Amino acid sequence: MLIRPMLATDIEVVEQLEQQLFSSPWNSSRLQKALTGQHWMWISEVVEVDKAVSAGDRPSPLSSARRVVCGYLIASYGGGVADLLSIAVAADFQRQGIARQLLKALIEQLSSQQVESLFLEVRRSNHSAIALYQQCQLQQVGIRKGYYPSVQGREDAVVMRYGPRQD
Repeated sequence: MLIRPMLATDIEVVEQLEQQLFSSPWNSSRLQKALTGQHWMWISEVVEVDKAVSAGDRPSPLSSARRVVCGYLIASYGGGVADLLSIAVAADFQRQGIARQLLKALIEQLSSQQVESLFLEVRRSNHSAIALYQQCQLQQVGIRKGYYPSVQGREDAVVMRYGPRQD
């Protein structure tokens, strides 16, 4: 797996993933605007080998390989603070540690850029994401009532923070 900066050519696939994974997805205009702003935007890619022409565990000389976007991360930053705006992994690639690797890359970026804190909101019902964030040393610091739209009306967000001074 490779983590690299998001490019304008990635906008279409990221928009498709947003639509597949989120009830309030980012559109191409918003993604394009973020690319030109003060954001960290990364893509996670894997190389897939066409299994139809591979021999056992080794690709044959005739096999073809292609890079596939399997996840992405978008965070804004400024004034010593960063906000994780979106992190997602395509359904076929979930539960393989990709989100964890993206998040760890962001945490490394924080220290190299002297950013003191990272904040994020996550749906209260998203237990697997909350567990991932806790494993990566983020702590709950609050609740935003009715933050997310949902089928039942509104859903609370858990506010989480990563930083050197965890109160």
